[in-house]
Amino acid sequence: MSDKRMAIAAILAFFTGAFGIHDFYLGYTKQGFIKLGLSFAGVVLSVIDDGLLLIFAVNIWALVDFFMILTRNGRLATDSSGRRLG
Repeated sequence: MSDKRMAIAAILAFFTGAFGIHDFYLGYTKQGFIKLGLSFAGVVLSVIDDGLLLIFAVNIWALVDFFMILTRNGRLATDSSGRRLG
């Protein structure tokens, strides 16, 4: 069993999911940096009115992650070491 908590991961995914904070918490740094980079790119591109779709897509991705954590499905049922969340 992992020392990472499901409730904390779910809260992080719900409130800061678009920035990938829950991925960093669970040890999935690659996905965390991808979400962080896409969110940053969306904010920069929204200045010229093209980034809102990108921001929306990252938020949908984070919402899916939130539900995957709650239902303990997919890769988010475990931390990056493969241990089930506590």
